Amino acid sequence: MAFAAKHADTIVARARSVEQAKAYRDQITALMAKHGRDPKSCKVMFCTGVVLGETLPEARERKQRMDAAAADNLEPRLAQLSFLSGIDFSRFDLDAPLPEINTNASRSLTMLYTHGTGARTLREALSDPGSGGVDFVGTPDSVAAEMGEAIAEIGGDGFMLTEGLTRRTIAEMTDGLATALKRRSLMRPAYHQRLFRDNLFEF
Repeated sequence: MAFAAKHADTIVARARSVEQAKAYRDQITALMAKHGRDPKSCKVMFCTGVVLGETLPEARERKQRMDAAAADNLEPRLAQLSFLSGIDFSRFDLDAPLPEINTNASRSLTMLYTHGTGARTLREALSDPGSGGVDFVGTPDSVAAEMGEAIAEIGGDGFMLTEGLTRRTIAEMTDGLATALKRRSLMRPAYHQRLFRDNLFEF
């Protein structure tokens, strides 16, 4: 299932697979048509986590190290979940069944992190290696190709990086992935509008 945060005519959505993302985009398209609106007037961006390497084995090894480090230190994700939900999750037993969580803050993201993974305990939820989106691991070229194939299947309007952004990864995305996407005409060489929303609706 995809969970989304809506603003005006743009939606930032989370789906765990290309199939789930396509089903969500199809749902939005059907709802827009039902209400007499052009489905293209609602842009859907899907969250993603990207891990890059010079080679595919290097990228996979890096992802494994990142997952192991996250599992060994749950504090950052515990703090993130508490911040998103407005609930102090440190008061819950990590290895007890997750209780029903009710919050008025970031409900969809809280549901995704606590129950959207199928996890039974808080430790399982926090140890989930995925970002909660459609994730990619590989070289800049291989990830760019996979992203193109995925978005063509989904019918969405692009991906939004949501996790793991450091100085190193920002450089990798701008110098590596962005360049590979532009070579495939999957990313525009320049943006002409001042606002992000206006750039989305330029195409």
